Amino acid sequence: MLTGQLPIGRFAPPSQKVRVDVRLDDVVLKSLEHEPERRYQHASEIKTDVETIGAADMPDTTAGSGPTADSQETDLFGIGIGEHIRLAAIIRIVWGSMGLLGAVVVLALFLGPPLIAGDPKALAILSAFSIPIVMLLVVFSGSNIIAGVGLLKRRRWARTPALVLAVLDLAAVPIGTALGIYTIWVLMKARAAGLLISGVPPSG
Repeated sequence: MLTGQLPIGRFAPPSQKVRVDVRLDDVVLKSLEHEPERRYQHASEIKTDVETIGAADMPDTTAGSGPTADSQETDLFGIGIGEHIRLAAIIRIVWGSMGLLGAVVVLALFLGPPLIAGDPKALAILSAFSIPIVMLLVVFSGSNIIAGVGLLKRRRWARTPALVLAVLDLAAVPIGTALGIYTIWVLMKARAAGLLISGVPPSG
């Protein structure tokens, strides 16, 4: 079963013919002992030995110290794609927070003076002009924050809004353009590495 050949006469152990754990050689050789009393006496004994070998090969998913998909793929500076995802997520959240702050500033600049002066006509005109801008900033900024949180938690759904926002950022030269290009690059790498998977928490 392991090598595709019958163990007739003198034969090499399985690990010398195919890529299997060398510890399986002992299981196979014990199973083929010439004297029956030296072989496995129960199938459960073989099962136990094979499961022991298999369990020793399984990575520890709880320790957090072994190599992960985050650390296997690195850039020229040795930074893992997982770190890039976290950085892109944090930038999205900060970018969105700055947008919300900008919305407050715009609202204060446009509506503050007429409110202070008590000019209802100017207030109505400036409100009609500023409120749509503020609403646009709030929607755009809130979407950035939501997408950033989704990326931090490695949710698959976060990829679509982050990609749309990254494309829109390209028009905001130069900072938005740089952020958009970086986010698109990170999302492409993350998709190739399969890191944006719903329900899978980030490692580290």
